Amino acid sequence: MVKIAFSTSEIIGAAIREITGGEVNHVFFIFFDPVFNAQMTLGANANGLTIEVLDIFPDKIIYIFQPVEQDKGLEIGIRKNIELLNKPYDFQGLFGMVAVELARKLGNWEINNPLQSNRKLFCSEYGKKVLEDSGYNILPDINPGECDPSQLCQALLAVPDQFQSIKVGN
Repeated sequence: MVKIAFSTSEIIGAAIREITGGEVNHVFFIFFDPVFNAQMTLGANANGLTIEVLDIFPDKIIYIFQPVEQDKGLEIGIRKNIELLNKPYDFQGLFGMVAVELARKLGNWEINNPLQSNRKLFCSEYGKKVLEDSGYNILPDINPGECDPSQLCQALLAVPDQFQSIKVGN
């Protein structure tokens, strides 16, 4: 079963948490790969959308969520977006999120990310896209390119009938 997870990291992660006011700064997926016989991660990071061995994952995992309904797995959305594998990370879109977050804080406004790329993506953008393409209506009024990791984590915590959460770290 594929799970969605949220983590924290140093420096850039701390800046993201400061800007969003959230507890987490990164979102990714965890799954077991029988070829490697290991738990793997799939997510957008500085190297792009990549797969990595969980045992060497550098971030501190805070939450892991798994779908309550077995027939509504996250692998559905991952498979629908296979063409995104190895796409570059959207650093410009990440900087554009500063404007999105500022608009939220100053006037509770939702604006489009002015720097979002159609050919690149950042972690919460990919996470929301996979959730949507797996059939989950999480944060329906927010586009994937305007979604931050903390928002997504809080939205999943708010739907225990759809996602079972495990708080791993603090």
